[in-house]
Amino acid sequence: MQSLPHMTLRARRTACAFGLGIHLFLAAGASAQQLPPGFFPESLAIAADGTLFTGSATESSIVRVRPGARGAEPFVAAGTGGLMSVQGLLADDAAGRLYACSADLGVARTPKMPSALLAFDLSKGTLLGRWPLPGDGFCNDLARAPDGRLYISDSAQPRILRFDPARSTLISWITHPLLGGARFNGNGVALDGGQLYLSTFSDGRLLRVPLHADGGAGTPVVVPLPRPLAGGDALRTLSPGILLAFENDIDGGNGRVTMVDLRGPQPSLTTFAEGLAEPVSGVVRGGYLIVVESQFGVLFGKRRGQASGPFALRRIALPTIPAAAGSAMTP
Repeated sequence: MQSLPHMTLRARRTACAFGLGIHLFLAAGASAQQLPPGFFPESLAIAADGTLFTGSATESSIVRVRPGARGAEPFVAAGTGGLMSVQGLLADDAAGRLYACSADLGVARTPKMPSALLAFDLSKGTLLGRWPLPGDGFCNDLARAPDGRLYISDSAQPRILRFDPARSTLISWITHPLLGGARFNGNGVALDGGQLYLSTFSDGRLLRVPLHADGGAGTPVVVPLPRPLAGGDALRTLSPGILLAFENDIDGGNGRVTMVDLRGPQPSLTTFAEGLAEPVSGVVRGGYLIVVESQFGVLFGKRRGQASGPFALRRIALPTIPAAAGSAMTP
């Protein structure tokens, strides 16, 4: 499987707060699974059996990559249920559902519809439900709590929404000025224990919102990072106190994946993959990070109007992370 011709990846040793060097293990012949031409993927989800799902910002469709397959196959047809630009995806194996955020990025070829959360059958791709965002908004990313409820970021409004599948209700869970601050900001969302984390795209912040035992939200606080995130996109919880932040860096052209260590008194950032073409999301499986590169710079950034390269899912070996007490811990 060939590597993308536009991608230059620098394997580097980084002096970091962990006290260890982190290497990027991705060479020219690294494993990749091909996506359709012109797909411009925006998110990535994984089912328990390893099946991958990714959606298109331009084609308004979702494809599936089965375990061991070299490429993708159609799963949800363009525009199904009012799909526009497919944003965050989440596979809920317990419910047998694939959830998808749909919003208007201005590049979809399907008719404009209100932004909404959609649910599809996880095995068949048939539409199970559609819930427009209350008061409009921009459904971006989503995370699942142990009780099955979903927490959803809204890039157009300073709020986090919550979807309760048992009651089939989508509500504004918390609205607070810190959750906005720019025209297009709230982006990646992740849960870690009793905390919700939100990354922001425009100003590169990381916010923490406590989850109260009664289901309510605490007061958001800004996590004091050593530097702003460069186009903060998806967040993933790697282990307790450790997040993965996808920095698409659409303006700077150096997309990267960064480990956020929240275990100590001062948060630290360790970039272990860089030179990626606007990485927007990824999933962890078997000691590897599977990354989706959107190539959004061709649509919105400095490379706007240029031809895109081939689209593929990329596997990167995760580094070994020392436990907080000093003993090694492998994700």
